Amino acid sequence: MAIRNANLGGTDWTSEALLSQDLNDTFNAVLGVVETKSTDFDAYPGKHYVIEDNLTATIKAENFGVGSFVKFTNTGTDGFTISGDGNVKFVYSNSFGRSISISYLLAHVNLIYIGNGLTSPSPWDVSTFSYDNKSFDFSSQATNVNSISFNSDGTKMYLIDVDTDSVYQYSLSTAWDASTATYDNKSFDVSGQDGAMAGMYFKPDGTKMYLIGQSNDKVYQYSLSTAWDISTASYDNVSFDISGQDTDPQGVFFKDDGTKMYIVGWSNKVHQYSLSTAWDISTASYDNINFSVSDQDGYPCEVYFKPDGTKMYVITSNNNYIYQYSLSTAWDISTASYDNKSLDVSGQETAARGLFFNTEGDLLHIVGSGSDKVFRYNIPITKSDDVFVLTSKPDGVTIS
Repeated sequence: MAIRNANLGGTDWTSEALLSQDLNDTFNAVLGVVETKSTDFDAYPGKHYVIEDNLTATIKAENFGVGSFVKFTNTGTDGFTISGDGNVKFVYSNSFGRSISISYLLAHVNLIYIGNGLTSPSPWDVSTFSYDNKSFDFSSQATNVNSISFNSDGTKMYLIDVDTDSVYQYSLSTAWDASTATYDNKSFDVSGQDGAMAGMYFKPDGTKMYLIGQSNDKVYQYSLSTAWDISTASYDNVSFDISGQDTDPQGVFFKDDGTKMYIVGWSNKVHQYSLSTAWDISTASYDNINFSVSDQDGYPCEVYFKPDGTKMYVITSNNNYIYQYSLSTAWDISTASYDNKSLDVSGQETAARGLFFNTEGDLLHIVGSGSDKVFRYNIPITKSDDVFVLTSKPDGVTIS
């Protein structure tokens, strides 16, 4: 019988436990609470804890040095009791009929669960994403949003409205979770440059913003004197005309070093440009390189790239899909090819416009003008033969 040891990464652990499972392999692991939520509570001796019917929860952890997700769903028949000496005895019969037990070392710890399967998710693969029932209604500020962006740590969100020609700023109490957003009462009027601003991109350090306008077919450049604070933005009096490539532009994106720019519009093509001075669009020139997405769908509204430039994503408002492409040479769209992978977002948004991934590529937000909401997607979890882990208490737990 093989023995494998794992020390799960995470900075918010508050306790340790020993996990063993009655499988072909036995795992000894140092475990801890990965995430602290407002629903956490101390576990007390002598109480029996029952997971409600059909409860499902997901956490992110480190498994043997590789990022993994853990999902568990309970039928309501399992639970655990904390003994007087502070040890928690938990028995869970998973779908494979195997019995797992866990012995917790401390009496006052956040509530724990054990999962009946884990997966090796595929970040940046849109075909693996699904809506995770998290959304944010922005209708009090805007009703025709065409683009969405976040700051580098996911604690700020930005929307641009075509009708009001304004950029709106929000704060997220939980990073990369738009459902926790609140309006900062900060906006920036860009109507002086274009009467129908559509696409938006921020320099990674938050000191530059780039917008693309449908009326004048130009990209516009702005500076933020305080990084990520839209109220400190000002127009640089710098623009770049892209009408020779697209007369109905929708989205703009930059290579992370500011030397390449990409625009997408209703010509159904992505166009590529080079900047001789990084982040200065007055030095941009067309590379005479474009890539058509018309074989997949029409009316593309935004283009997005994986940070290493090897994947490209286009969201369309015709069928409300996100399509995924691979670039054999990073950042060179002439080497792009369709991955035959897509994500249907029409169940949430009937006029899809913008998309944005988190840094790891395992969370995705989309926005559109049909619902006046931001929707979040994550990677669903599939079962495997390995059984692992615990996390802090989600909603749906009762104490008896």
